[in-house]
This record gives sequence, structure tokens and C-alpha cells, in this order.
Amino acid sequence: ACSRYGRCYVVITITTVCKTSAIYKPFWVDKMKRALEKHMSIPFQFVPLTDSDHNYPSHKLEYDNPGYWNKIELFKPGLYEGPTLFIDLDNVITGDLAAMIRAVQGRGFSMWRGRVTEKSPVALASSTLMFWDKRPDSVWTAWNTVHNKGHWYKKYKHGRQGDQAFIRDN
Repeated sequence: ACSRYGRCYVVITITTVCKTSAIYKPFWVDKMKRALEKHMSIPFQFVPLTDSDHNYPSHKLEYDNPGYWNKIELFKPGLYEGPTLFIDLDNVITGDLAAMIRAVQGRGFSMWRGRVTEKSPVALASSTLMFWDKRPDSVWTAWNTVHNKGHWYKKYKHGRQGDQAFIRDN
């Protein structure tokens, strides 16, 4: 597919995760979709992973993980097979993401690297923004090595930064 500027691309999937809560409501997903439609210059399909219904294609959350741990389902086989950009639901899209996508295509799997601050002196990979050309099956495989997922919640609780540390490690 080609953009309105004549550049041709593989159509990528852009996704987010929304488990309805006191803070996150289905309209957040709709707002992200509208922002992407407004700003993106390359072809994409928006297919969120959510527990709510929308008037466009989406995948349903299957498991009842707490909070950010729902992102682990992104790596479930059969959901996102080709080039995929994940954006945390609390990000605001204010411009075209095409240059960023071009920069990471062909690298396999990429995570956004946080900035260095006094509180965080090392820039660690963050699950806030992830891109893959081919889904890293190792994440889902590792997740399923234990039956009681509370094991992962506990292991990655203290200073380990939850889901992003788990994804980074696997």
C-alpha cells in the first residue's frame, strides 16, 4: 500500500490494550483510533486488544490479569503476526509516527527506551511503545511456564517494573 505522499509500505497493525477499569474506558481506544486516522501518513490497520466492543475490528482480552499485565496477551499466537506497533493507551498521538516506524522496521523486536533522570539513572526498555516485525514468541512461552501467574506478579514487583521487565527479560 502507498501513502498519500507516494511512498509505499507494508500495512502495519497498530494496537493498544484496554481492560475497562475506573480509569480506562472504551472511549480511550476510540480516541486513539481517531488520532491515528488524523495524523498517520502510512497505511495501517488499528486492531486493539480490549474487553469492550467497538465498531471496528478488535481482539478480545481472554485472561483476567491485573492492570498492565494484560499486555502479555499481545504475544499470544494468532493475534498480531506481522509488523505491529503497540502504544500504551495513556499516550497521546499528536503527529505522524511514520518516521519512527521506518526507523525500527526490520529490527525484529524493539521497545522504547526511557529517558535518563535522577530517579532512573539507566535508560531501560519500556513496554510503553513496542514494535515487532515478527511477534517474539519467547514472551508468551515464558509466561506460560508457570500455571500460577501470581508467580510473575511477585517476581517482577519490587524494583523490577512489572510487565516491561518481564518482556525485556524474555
